[in-house]
Amino acid sequence: MDKPATQLLSALLLNPNWILMEEYVAGEKSRLVTQLCNCNENQLKDLQGQLKVLDVIARLKPKLKAEMESKR
Repeated sequence: MDKPATQLLSALLLNPNWILMEEYVAGEKSRLVTQLCNCNENQLKDLQGQLKVLDVIARLKPKLKAEMESKR
């Protein structure tokens, strides 16, 4: 990722309000898991894709912290 994008992402993830996004993502993941348990075959790939995106978002902050630690 280029430096300006990394700086913007860092500012966003380190903002104290990021916890609101984490709570939203957790709720959405829970909702999707429930839907996955009750979905038909046509919905399966779409729901799995949505869950994958939420997992990427949920891992952003830990990934950023690890990168910051490795640079020290």
